Amino acid sequence: MNDLPQELVDGICSYLPRENLQNVLMLSRQFQYSAEKYSGFFEKYTLDTDNSAEFHSRFSSYRL
Repeated sequence: MNDLPQELVDGICSYLPRENLQNVLMLSRQFQYSAEKYSGFFEKYTLDTDNSAEFHSRFSSYRL
């Protein structure tokens, strides 16, 4: 799995429905990157006082 070019992995993930992207998260770092990219989960977030705890739990990880 780790020998596939990132462009191919991106192409595969771009065809998967959003709800199925979670199934490829653990295949490899390449698939994790692409699944996160195409899920839109980290794309946009509006922070206000009502959702600050959710923001902290969602975005305090290895990505920061």
